Amino acid sequence: MNKVIMHKILLSGLLLGILGIVGCGSDDGPADTPTGIFNYDEVHEWDCAGVGEGTCQDVFDIEFKAGSTVTFQATETTDGSVLMIAFYAQGEPLGGMNLFTNNESELLCDLVDGCNNNVDGQTVEDFVIPENGIYRLAITRNWFESCGNSGTYRMIIDSDRRFQEPEQSVDDEASLATDWDCPDEG
Repeated sequence: MNKVIMHKILLSGLLLGILGIVGCGSDDGPADTPTGIFNYDEVHEWDCAGVGEGTCQDVFDIEFKAGSTVTFQATETTDGSVLMIAFYAQGEPLGGMNLFTNNESELLCDLVDGCNNNVDGQTVEDFVIPENGIYRLAITRNWFESCGNSGTYRMIIDSDRRFQEPEQSVDDEASLATDWDCPDEG
Protein backbone atom coordinates (compact mmCIF):
# COMPACT_ATOMS: atom_id res chain seq x y z
CA MET A 1 0.00 0.00 0.00
CA ASN A 2 1.16 3.48 -0.72
CA LYS A 3 2.70 5.36 2.24
CA VAL A 4 0.63 8.47 1.48
CA ILE A 5 -2.63 6.49 1.57
CA MET A 6 -1.62 4.78 4.83
CA HIS A 7 -0.72 8.14 6.35
CA LYS A 8 -4.16 9.56 5.38
CA ILE A 9 -5.92 6.54 6.86
CA LEU A 10 -3.99 6.89 10.11
CA LEU A 11 -4.71 10.62 10.31
CA SER A 12 -8.41 10.01 9.64
CA GLY A 13 -8.53 7.37 12.37
CA LEU A 14 -6.69 9.64 14.76
CA LEU A 15 -9.11 12.53 14.10
CA LEU A 16 -12.15 10.27 14.58
CA GLY A 17 -10.68 8.98 17.83
CA ILE A 18 -10.12 12.52 19.14
CA LEU A 19 -13.65 13.56 18.19
CA GLY A 20 -15.02 10.49 19.96
CA ILE A 21 -13.16 11.40 23.15
CA VAL A 22 -14.04 15.11 23.08
CA GLY A 23 -17.58 14.58 21.84
CA CYS A 24 -19.79 16.93 19.97
CA GLY A 25 -22.47 17.34 22.66
CA SER A 26 -25.58 15.32 23.15
CA ASP A 27 -29.15 15.38 22.02
CA ASP A 28 -30.35 15.49 25.66
CA GLY A 29 -30.58 19.29 25.77
CA PRO A 30 -28.29 22.22 26.49
CA ALA A 31 -24.87 21.51 27.90
CA ASP A 32 -25.18 24.14 30.63
CA THR A 33 -26.71 23.14 33.96
CA PRO A 34 -30.00 24.89 34.84
CA THR A 35 -29.68 27.31 37.72
CA GLY A 36 -32.04 27.86 40.56
CA ILE A 37 -33.68 25.88 43.33
CA PHE A 38 -36.73 23.66 43.76
CA ASN A 39 -37.32 24.48 47.45
CA TYR A 40 -36.93 27.48 49.72
CA ASP A 41 -37.40 27.32 53.50
CA GLU A 42 -36.37 30.23 55.76
CA VAL A 43 -37.58 31.97 58.91
CA HIS A 44 -38.09 35.74 58.61
CA GLU A 45 -39.26 38.40 61.03
CA TRP A 46 -41.28 41.58 61.20
CA ASP A 47 -40.71 44.59 63.40
CA CYS A 48 -43.63 46.81 62.53
CA ALA A 49 -43.22 49.39 65.31
CA GLY A 50 -41.94 51.95 62.79
CA VAL A 51 -45.13 51.68 60.73
CA GLY A 52 -47.33 52.86 63.61
CA GLU A 53 -50.87 51.56 63.68
CA GLY A 54 -50.76 49.93 60.29
CA THR A 55 -50.26 46.67 58.51
CA CYS A 56 -46.64 46.01 57.48
CA GLN A 57 -45.07 43.56 55.09
CA ASP A 58 -41.98 41.93 53.71
CA VAL A 59 -41.80 41.51 49.94
CA PHE A 60 -39.70 39.00 48.00
CA ASP A 61 -38.91 39.14 44.28
CA ILE A 62 -38.81 35.66 42.72
CA GLU A 63 -38.22 34.61 39.11
CA PHE A 64 -40.42 31.74 37.93
CA LYS A 65 -40.92 29.91 34.62
CA ALA A 66 -44.37 29.67 33.03
CA GLY A 67 -46.19 26.43 33.81
CA SER A 68 -44.37 25.81 37.11
CA THR A 69 -46.63 24.33 39.77
CA VAL A 70 -45.77 25.98 43.07
CA THR A 71 -46.91 25.68 46.68
CA PHE A 72 -46.46 28.77 48.87
CA GLN A 73 -46.57 28.60 52.67
CA ALA A 74 -46.20 31.34 55.24
CA THR A 75 -46.59 29.56 58.54
CA GLU A 76 -45.33 29.13 62.10
CA THR A 77 -46.16 32.70 63.06
CA THR A 78 -45.06 33.84 66.52
CA ASP A 79 -45.85 36.59 69.03
CA GLY A 80 -49.54 36.80 68.16
CA SER A 81 -48.98 37.68 64.51
CA VAL A 82 -51.74 37.08 61.98
CA LEU A 83 -50.41 37.01 58.44
CA MET A 84 -51.77 37.53 54.95
CA ILE A 85 -50.11 36.85 51.60
CA ALA A 86 -50.26 38.29 48.12
CA PHE A 87 -48.64 37.35 44.81
CA TYR A 88 -48.16 40.04 42.18
CA ALA A 89 -47.29 39.51 38.51
CA GLN A 90 -44.39 41.28 36.87
CA GLY A 91 -45.21 44.96 36.46
CA GLU A 92 -48.16 44.86 38.90
CA PRO A 93 -47.76 47.34 41.78
CA LEU A 94 -47.92 46.24 45.40
CA GLY A 95 -51.55 46.56 46.49
CA GLY A 96 -52.67 45.84 42.91
CA MET A 97 -54.18 42.64 41.49
CA ASN A 98 -53.28 39.74 43.79
CA LEU A 99 -53.08 36.51 41.79
CA PHE A 100 -54.08 34.50 44.90
CA THR A 101 -57.41 36.33 45.31
CA ASN A 102 -57.97 37.72 41.79
CA ASN A 103 -58.67 41.13 43.29
CA GLU A 104 -56.76 43.83 45.19
CA SER A 105 -57.16 42.12 48.59
CA GLU A 106 -54.53 40.07 50.37
CA LEU A 107 -55.25 36.41 51.08
CA LEU A 108 -56.36 35.67 54.64
CA CYS A 109 -58.27 32.39 55.13
CA ASP A 110 -59.37 30.41 58.18
CA LEU A 111 -59.03 33.35 60.57
CA VAL A 112 -59.60 32.18 64.15
CA ASP A 113 -60.62 34.65 66.89
CA GLY A 114 -57.65 35.41 69.11
CA CYS A 115 -54.33 36.49 67.65
CA ASN A 116 -52.43 33.56 69.20
CA ASN A 117 -54.71 31.05 67.44
CA ASN A 118 -53.42 31.71 63.91
CA VAL A 119 -49.94 30.18 63.97
CA ASP A 120 -50.71 28.06 60.88
CA GLY A 121 -50.57 31.15 58.67
CA GLN A 122 -51.57 30.81 55.02
CA THR A 123 -50.94 28.21 52.31
CA VAL A 124 -51.61 28.27 48.56
CA GLU A 125 -51.15 24.84 47.00
CA ASP A 126 -50.46 23.92 43.37
CA PHE A 127 -50.51 27.45 41.97
CA VAL A 128 -49.60 27.41 38.25
CA ILE A 129 -47.32 30.27 37.19
CA PRO A 130 -48.99 31.96 34.17
CA GLU A 131 -45.93 33.55 32.47
CA ASN A 132 -42.14 33.68 32.70
CA GLY A 133 -41.08 36.58 34.87
CA ILE A 134 -40.22 38.06 38.22
CA TYR A 135 -43.13 37.93 40.65
CA ARG A 136 -43.48 39.64 44.03
CA LEU A 137 -44.58 37.63 47.08
CA ALA A 138 -45.81 39.81 49.95
CA ILE A 139 -45.96 38.38 53.47
CA THR A 140 -48.03 40.83 55.49
CA ARG A 141 -48.64 41.15 59.21
CA ASN A 142 -52.25 42.20 59.72
CA TRP A 143 -52.25 45.03 62.28
CA PHE A 144 -55.96 44.77 63.14
CA GLU A 145 -55.94 41.02 63.94
CA SER A 146 -52.41 40.68 65.41
CA CYS A 147 -51.21 41.33 68.95
CA GLY A 148 -48.16 43.50 69.52
CA ASN A 149 -46.07 44.72 66.61
CA SER A 150 -43.43 42.07 65.87
CA GLY A 151 -42.97 38.37 65.31
CA THR A 152 -41.54 35.73 63.01
CA TYR A 153 -42.85 33.48 60.26
CA ARG A 154 -41.53 30.60 58.20
CA MET A 155 -41.69 31.01 54.40
CA ILE A 156 -41.66 27.80 52.35
CA ILE A 157 -41.81 27.58 48.55
CA ASP A 158 -41.85 24.25 46.69
CA SER A 159 -41.87 24.07 42.88
CA ASP A 160 -41.76 21.32 40.29
CA ARG A 161 -39.40 23.51 38.20
CA ARG A 162 -36.36 25.49 39.24
CA PHE A 163 -36.85 29.09 40.37
CA GLN A 164 -34.46 31.78 41.52
CA GLU A 165 -33.94 32.17 45.26
CA PRO A 166 -36.20 34.91 46.68
CA GLU A 167 -34.60 38.32 47.02
CA GLN A 168 -36.12 40.55 49.70
CA SER A 169 -36.97 43.98 48.27
CA VAL A 170 -39.21 45.34 51.07
CA ASP A 171 -38.56 44.97 54.80
CA ASP A 172 -41.19 45.98 57.39
CA GLU A 173 -42.90 48.65 55.30
CA ALA A 174 -46.56 49.63 55.25
CA SER A 175 -48.76 47.45 53.07
CA LEU A 176 -50.50 49.14 50.15
CA ALA A 177 -53.32 46.57 50.17
CA THR A 178 -56.36 47.91 51.99
CA ASP A 179 -58.40 44.73 52.52
CA TRP A 180 -58.22 40.96 52.83
CA ASP A 181 -60.25 38.19 51.29
CA CYS A 182 -60.57 34.41 51.15
CA PRO A 183 -62.16 33.42 47.82
CA ASP A 184 -62.68 29.81 48.97
CA GLU A 185 -64.69 30.95 52.00
CA GLY A 186 -66.88 33.45 50.30
